[in-house]
Amino acid sequence: MRMDRVINIALDVSGSSDQIAERISGCVSACSEYEDVNLILLGDMAYIENALSAYGPLRNRIRITHVTQEIGESDALVAAVRDKQDSALVKGLKLVKNGEAGAFLSCMASKCVSDAAQIILGKIERLSVSPLATLVPGLEKPFLIIDTGSTGSNVRPSDFVLFAKMGSLYMRYLTGEQKPDVRLLSDSEIPENGGPLYRDSYELLIRSNDVNFGGTIRPEELWHGKADVIVCDGYTGGLVLGIMTGLVRDIARVSTAKRKYLLFGRTKEQENDISSKLNKLSAKGMTFFPGLNGNVVSLSERPDHETIRKTIGFSAKLIREDIRGRLISNLRL
Repeated sequence: MRMDRVINIALDVSGSSDQIAERISGCVSACSEYEDVNLILLGDMAYIENALSAYGPLRNRIRITHVTQEIGESDALVAAVRDKQDSALVKGLKLVKNGEAGAFLSCMASKCVSDAAQIILGKIERLSVSPLATLVPGLEKPFLIIDTGSTGSNVRPSDFVLFAKMGSLYMRYLTGEQKPDVRLLSDSEIPENGGPLYRDSYELLIRSNDVNFGGTIRPEELWHGKADVIVCDGYTGGLVLGIMTGLVRDIARVSTAKRKYLLFGRTKEQENDISSKLNKLSAKGMTFFPGLNGNVVSLSERPDHETIRKTIGFSAKLIREDIRGRLISNLRL
């Protein structure tokens, strides 16, 4: 559907040649699907121009910004942001800051993207902690894990309540769920077992009128549609997401191999059905940062065609619905 407003989204397509080709393929598919979206690709201009030459008219909706530097995960980030102004990460974030792009999509690790974005964009003024939110495809429906990122001891129970409110608002607009079910991630139904932070957060969430709080949820229950928003600390969130991603990827790989025995279920039909679901889950969920002054999304290190397409669509919806603006207004931040 064509909109009156054109949405500009910047995307990092630097990296090896096979990665660039996959990303550009996903970008072209997104342009074909979302007629109100124009893209700004940051990377090697000559290579991108050559890759785009086969796509005809859609090429007119894609602008290229050449970059000559690259920030690695081993770089000291503050120094890299200062010294590598011609990198995709710095240029992409500055496009958002200057209003030339409504969102920036990066394929770097979420912590690097978050830290660089806080330096260049800053966080919403009244937030003490800027959370990370990862939208994960589930077996039944998508769910959002929202956590404190790399922040540690300065997190307060009131921050967890604010995260729950943020996650609920995002899921209302992203999925249409009017009363998203919010849970605290825990290996126990007894909140005290998670320590003072979880105990006190549980009590505040129970009393909150703005959150549909359903108590705790165990890690093994995450895939099965029992919650829409899961709140936790950064260490737990990162650990759970890492385990989930690796496990799904490895099982999906094994499930496609030729075997003399069934890995899942009792029949070949059941096996094929589960394998199909696993293949849909094998791409990492997209991580965004609702506490920043701008829309920034971190993808997996090697996103495939479909992940790129879906993430561009997701980012376009963030901009169309002005979810960040609604969040600031609704929560009076």
